Amino acid sequence: MGSTPRKYTQEYKDEAVRLVLDSDRSLAEVARSLGINESTLGNWATKAKKDSDSDEKPLSVSERADLIELRKK
Repeated sequence: MGSTPRKYTQEYKDEAVRLVLDSDRSLAEVARSLGINESTLGNWATKAKKDSDSDEKPLSVSERADLIELRKK
């Protein structure tokens, strides 16, 4: 009937969130490629943002686009 929830290490969660933040792929694309539920990855990303002690403001859409272009070069 019911399945047991899978357990993920903190390192795995951190790397999955890093894939979302550091790539031009959407959260849904990353979740599909890793074979995990989109909402699970979303929860991890939300928690990582809350846990961040950084006072830096997030990149704007144009800044993120510039960063993606620079990484491609």
